[in-house]
Amino acid sequence: MKLYQKIISLIIILICSVLVVTYGRTSFATFTQRQGFFGSLYEYYNVDRVGFGIYNLIVAFLSFCAILFQIKSQVKKSPSLFKQGLGLFLGLCLLLIIGEIYLQMRFHSKG
Repeated sequence: MKLYQKIISLIIILICSVLVVTYGRTSFATFTQRQGFFGSLYEYYNVDRVGFGIYNLIVAFLSFCAILFQIKSQVKKSPSLFKQGLGLFLGLCLLLIIGEIYLQMRFHSKG
């Protein structure tokens, strides 16, 4: 693998790690109905609790899969695995953009 592929792989691992923690925590708090910001975030966006939790769980799972692809490509030094992981990461980015635009469209201020 080339140097730029290793650097991109490391950046993807770092970004996806943050996504796994953030969206995983939100999903867990939503499903367990925890009190506080993460547990009631679905009310902020005016969406269904289960649907919001599933969306967050899917994002966390895809981020975790992207991390695994990148680690596996680094261990095996396989450019094809790197490309698959990069494709998964770009698909995840597209899902995040579409999902967050949808959530922002559902937001209604109370002022």
